[in-house]
Amino acid sequence: MSNYIILFFAHAGAIKFQRFMRKMGIDCQLQPVPRRLSSSCGVCAQLEYDFDYRNMIDREHISAIYRKTDDDYILLYSCE
Repeated sequence: MSNYIILFFAHAGAIKFQRFMRKMGIDCQLQPVPRRLSSSCGVCAQLEYDFDYRNMIDREHISAIYRKTDDDYILLYSCE
């Protein structure tokens, strides 16, 4: 299972994403964005997910998706 950090354009997108993940039975925690990463809203979601991360992409709300490793963050998706 992979650990992901999801960045959003706005707080509302983070809350909407968290609600959707919970409906899917996936634990999703909102937290401040790690200092090494950047986000326009300052809130990110952290979750463990064992499916293709591309299934989570909502281009309207998500600005980036990172996979968290023991000592680094690997960029998987960016809206740019």
